[in-house]
Amino acid sequence: MNQHFQKLFFFVLISSFTSLVGAKTISDFPLIHEGYLPDLVIDTNDAEVVSIAANAFVHDALLVSTNNPHIYNSIVKQKLDVAIIAGTLGKSQYIDDLAKHNKINVQSIQGKWETFSFTFLGKPIKGVKRALVIAGSDRRATAYGIFELSRMIGVCRRGFGRPTCYLLPDKSL
Repeated sequence: MNQHFQKLFFFVLISSFTSLVGAKTISDFPLIHEGYLPDLVIDTNDAEVVSIAANAFVHDALLVSTNNPHIYNSIVKQKLDVAIIAGTLGKSQYIDDLAKHNKINVQSIQGKWETFSFTFLGKPIKGVKRALVIAGSDRRATAYGIFELSRMIGVCRRGFGRPTCYLLPDKSL
């Protein structure tokens, strides 16, 4: 597969992803930019499976990018241009605060089992300029949302319940 086709494939993949979550353009959130993926922000009070999924995503990122995203539990000292904020409704202070201030709509996931949502936000929390927010209705939903993001960047996991996966893009993209 030539490099031009891989870039086109990856652009279509990310374009499809952004249309699913309501972003206006692909530049609204650079999921992979110049080989780098954004760092993750999770709450230490969230379920252990969220931390496990976040660590798995960091490992997955190394398969498709040139960086190793960091996982932050606190962003007070760290300023981030872009980030992925993942958490469970009622367990993550980040998600609860975003919902409380009407920055994310949780009506579609609240009270449901294993349901997650993706939302793009500008200045979601102090210290972060732009973020992709993964909000889960329960701990498994948050983990599924993180694993779905891994699948969308081209990494397939056994036992995730999806028989089809995307091709792994060239790291030079």
